[in-house]
Amino acid sequence: SAGDFWLALPLIQALLPALRPPSCSLSVDDTFSQWVQPFVRQALSKVVSTLSSTVYHPLLRGCAGYLSSFSPSHAKTACVLIDLCSNALAPWISLVIAKIDLAMELLEDLL
Repeated sequence: SAGDFWLALPLIQALLPALRPPSCSLSVDDTFSQWVQPFVRQALSKVVSTLSSTVYHPLLRGCAGYLSSFSPSHAKTACVLIDLCSNALAPWISLVIAKIDLAMELLEDLL
């Protein structure tokens, strides 16, 4: 749905620089070698699974501003926070979401 797309957009925007080849052209073809790398496939799979779960929608909304900012530090921190919430911090995801700005600030200082 359109709502799911808008939730995914900031996360995808944050991931794109890592997937962009050094000499980037505007067209991307399916034979681009980085698309077949296992870590890229794993990252895309993680994005799909995160977006498929409604548990993560509030987290993605909370991180959207950081992910779509022009600060690489903010985008990196938001990606790390999302990853932590899907693993180690999963039991406390509601607390992280409630204090998203504080969590981002603390994590950014650690990175």
